[in-house]
Amino acid sequence: MISASGTHSLEYFYSAVSESRPGIPKFTASGFVDNQLFIHFDSEGMKADPCVDWLKEKPEYFDDETKIFKTRMKIFQLSLRNVQQYYNSSMNGSQSKELPRELSEPPSTRVTYHPFLDQNKITLRCWAMGFYPAEISLTWQRDGEDQSQDMEVVETRPAGDGNFQKWAAVVVPAGEERRYTCHVHHEGLPEPLTLRFDPLSQPNEHTSEKSEAVVTVTFIAMIPLLIVGIVYWRRRQVMTRFMLHQSTIRI
Repeated sequence: MISASGTHSLEYFYSAVSESRPGIPKFTASGFVDNQLFIHFDSEGMKADPCVDWLKEKPEYFDDETKIFKTRMKIFQLSLRNVQQYYNSSMNGSQSKELPRELSEPPSTRVTYHPFLDQNKITLRCWAMGFYPAEISLTWQRDGEDQSQDMEVVETRPAGDGNFQKWAAVVVPAGEERRYTCHVHHEGLPEPLTLRFDPLSQPNEHTSEKSEAVVTVTFIAMIPLLIVGIVYWRRRQVMTRFMLHQSTIRI
């Protein structure tokens, strides 16, 4: 999705179960813009609700979205029923639309670095990708002290290939990145992982800005040389024409 302010991401996630339980509706739908939840629908409320203030003043938008989500709910429930019948599953048991898997997949992990414009703070984001099942724990610590109260954590989301993905972020003072560690717990791991940001593992925005500055300065420095070369070439052209003209007169 492209807007006047740049490129943004728009994602929708749907889930369906054969029987609802307390806190687990038969169908749920969630929409995200740039990883921020902005709309939610489930089979218990049966209407699309805004999750951000900037959409609450547009009720007509949610009327249309409610109709769309109701249609998709019917499609998902029908698909789930067909899958259950195909695998001789009982309609009395709660079964996810995703087929059962016996083997767990450990997450691939990394920590990324995102500086603020004022250069005094940065965001460290701990990623876990390609794991199964969905249950996972991502926590940040500062010098061994839990930072859960200051973390931003997104819900675990489908990765599109049967696995899942998730990230947790924390804002830290610039220069103190190495004091923070991300701790990952998942049943696919032989033991919990402890991650720390490695400045050599990825180029950051400062490096890119410096590279662009070097290229710009180099180009500016070459401009006078280019001008001198053009002036010299023009003079040679004029002198050559003058000498040819003089030779013609003498003949």
